[in-house]
Amino acid sequence: MTIRKSHILYIPTWYPSPIDVQSGVFIQKHAQAAARHYKITVLFAYTANESYTNYKQDGGLKELITTFKKSRFSLLNKARLFLHYFQQFRKIKEVDIIHAHVWSNKTLFAYFISIIYNKPLFISEHWSGYQQHIGFMQIALMKLVFRRAKKILPVSNFLKNLMQRKGIKGSFEIIGNIVKKQQAKVIKGEVFRFLIVADLRDEIKNISSVIHSFQELKINNCTLNIIGDGPDKSLLQSMTKSNNIQFLGRMKNEDVLTEIAQHHAIIINSRIETFSVVALEALAAGKPLIYTQCGGPTELIPSNSGFSIPIDNKKKLKSAILKMINDYQRFDPIKLQQSVNDFSEEEISNRLKQTYSSILKL
Repeated sequence: MTIRKSHILYIPTWYPSPIDVQSGVFIQKHAQAAARHYKITVLFAYTANESYTNYKQDGGLKELITTFKKSRFSLLNKARLFLHYFQQFRKIKEVDIIHAHVWSNKTLFAYFISIIYNKPLFISEHWSGYQQHIGFMQIALMKLVFRRAKKILPVSNFLKNLMQRKGIKGSFEIIGNIVKKQQAKVIKGEVFRFLIVADLRDEIKNISSVIHSFQELKINNCTLNIIGDGPDKSLLQSMTKSNNIQFLGRMKNEDVLTEIAQHHAIIINSRIETFSVVALEALAAGKPLIYTQCGGPTELIPSNSGFSIPIDNKKKLKSAILKMINDYQRFDPIKLQQSVNDFSEEEISNRLKQTYSSILKL
C-alpha cells in the first residue's frame, strides 16, 4: 500500500522565471528542500505580452510557471491575476497546506483559497518594506491575512521585529535561507577583485557610494565587478568612469556562485537587508565581507568574517576597502565557511518538516 505524501502548495511573489532568473532563488531552494519530505507544487505567474506555460517536475517538486496579460488599469490587473491563479489552481488536487512567500496580491489569493478550501495557511517573509511607511488600509489588510496564518516564517529576527512593529501578530518562527558550501578557491594573480551581487535599486543597495569610493581611491591592481540588473542600472553605469569597474549583468545562481569563488571579497553596502543570501554564499565559499550594519547581516554574520561599517558612511567604506586589501591574508577560508553550518539544505529541510508536521498532525 502506497502512503500518500502530504501536498504543500507554494504561492511565491518572487520566483526564477524567463524574465528574471535571479528573482526568488532562495524561495526555490526552500521548495527543493521541502520536497525531500513532501510533495511540493509551486504556482507562479507573471505578466507578459506573450503566453508562456512551463511544467517542470523534479522528484517531489513540481513547478507550474505561467503568464497572464497585464492591464493598464490596476483593478483589472488584480482581477486578471486572481482569475488566472484560480484557473491554474483548479489543475492542482489534494492540497494539505498553502504556503505563501512574500507579501503581495498573490498572498491575498493564497489567503482566499485557504478560506474557500479550509486549508492551513503558512506565510514566509523576506520583504524589507516593513521598515518603510505602509498605508493604514494595507496594514489593516496585512493584519487580517497574517492573523489566519498557522505559521509566520520570517528569515531573521530583525525582520520579525519589523513586522511586529507594524502590528502583525501570530505564531512566528525564524527559518533562514539555504546556503550551500562551496570549495574554497585560492585566487592567483596581483589584481585584487571585489564583487557586488544585487538588485540594482540604489535607494536600497547604495551601489553608487561603492562606485564613487572606488573611483576616488584610485587603487592600482584592483577591480570591482557588479552582478545584477534593475531600474537603476543605466544610472549606475552613467556614473562609472573607471575601467576597473564592470557590470556583468543578471546571472543564474550557479553562475553567481562561480563568480563569487573567483573574487577575493564581497561588498554589501545596503541600507537594509532582512537576511542577505549573498553574504552567506560568500562565506560558504570562504570569502570575507565588507557589509553595512543594515539588519539581517549584523544578526547572521560573525564579527570575524570581515569588516562591518555604518550605513551611508563613505569614509568607513573607503577605509574598509583598503583594510580588506591589506589584511586579506588574516581571513581563514575554513573558519569563514563554518559560519553557514546552520543554513545547509539538510538543516532547513528538517526545520520545514518540523513546522509543517506540527500542523499536519493536528
